[in-house]
Amino acid sequence: MLSVTAARLLVRQFKKDLQFGLDDWLILPALIISLSWPILNIMTVRVGGGGKHLYDVTYHELAMSNWTGTFAKLNFYVAQGFIKLSITSFNMRLTGLSSRKWMYAHWAFFGVIAAFTTTAVFLVTFQCVPVAAGFDSIATGKLETAPKCLTEAQVNHPLTIWNTVMDFMLLFVPVIVLWKVQIPWSTKIRLFLLFSVGAVCCFAAVMRQVSQQRLNTDFTYNYTALVYWSLADLGMSLIVASLPVLSSVILGCGLATRKSNRPSGYSSSLSRFKAAGSHASGPNPDLASKNSQEGIMRQDEVELQYHNRDPTGVEDIEMNRNNILGFAR
Repeated sequence: MLSVTAARLLVRQFKKDLQFGLDDWLILPALIISLSWPILNIMTVRVGGGGKHLYDVTYHELAMSNWTGTFAKLNFYVAQGFIKLSITSFNMRLTGLSSRKWMYAHWAFFGVIAAFTTTAVFLVTFQCVPVAAGFDSIATGKLETAPKCLTEAQVNHPLTIWNTVMDFMLLFVPVIVLWKVQIPWSTKIRLFLLFSVGAVCCFAAVMRQVSQQRLNTDFTYNYTALVYWSLADLGMSLIVASLPVLSSVILGCGLATRKSNRPSGYSSSLSRFKAAGSHASGPNPDLASKNSQEGIMRQDEVELQYHNRDPTGVEDIEMNRNNILGFAR
């Protein structure tokens, strides 16, 4: 997780033609939180009885596993939220110029991810009344009346299903865009293979849901399978979030956004995808031929309208950009 994300940030920082964006900023908290998740689970194994049969676990170990396990769940859902926000931000760059419908869809999905993360934190934190009963088994034992708690199935199963569905939705966005864009099939196949790594995340998310079903009995022992699939889901999600940026290094036909060399009349928020061998100044037959073999071409239709609005004779040129297709350089 650390090496891939660090490589992604280094490519962004030191490649002169690439631009640091919101997706890169969002991946930073995702990485920090994701790295703390294994630490919490190691603590569960070392001091909380994780991996032991329930009849071999002491009361002290059970109390510790309750603490570390609850914080690990919070950690997992928040990390997944930041990773998905980062991927969605990149998809905004990918499709932002093709149509407003794409942008509306991305912002709506942005809200869905924020709602998912907020809901997950709320449900895990306030799973029991009083709240301390969800974290501290010893405090629970001192209560005069039994706490009222939602079951693990009521909390984790809906969240896991929601998380899995969002994984599949994020996977299909670049697939749809790559299917429609006009590039050589050899390049399409290479990029499809690259993005197929995202299917591993979806598979891990499904297996994580299956592993949760086994926690109903001997949960301290069956807990290890859940950890394996959760780590696979978390780790592969971070890798998938960084692959579009690293694709220029891996395949030589990257999907990394570039800095703008255009006049100030163009919007600074333009998303640009790297087209191998493409040029900012306009179409060139030689470069276009090279693009068709190596990269993703940018096709713009630009309409210039002249208006003399100033009575003093100062000329104003209004530039309307229409029908900007797919991948922008």
